[in-house]
Amino acid sequence: MSSRSWPGNLQYPDNVEASYSLRTSGGVVSATAAWSGTPALTIQIDCRGGSQSASGTTGLYVSAVASPGTCTITIVEPPAVQATVSYSLIAHYPVSGRQAA
Repeated sequence: MSSRSWPGNLQYPDNVEASYSLRTSGGVVSATAAWSGTPALTIQIDCRGGSQSASGTTGLYVSAVASPGTCTITIVEPPAVQATVSYSLIAHYPVSGRQAA
């Protein structure tokens, strides 16, 4: 199992979405988002084999069962939210010994 983390900021109106990709050998891929402030955010994980999304005003967790390949994790500030948000996104995913994390 490997992990990656991405800190970032979302700021209305020009930067309300960020996407990150990772390669997995297949299995359960999960992502957790935490942020400061009160706005609601949505995170989504899209993998070959499965996808899931979650929305809320506190820490969010999503997971999907992935086939080998690339997964994309997206964090989005909903259209009704007009704020600056600092976030931390952490993903956990399986990799084979031959794959780079």
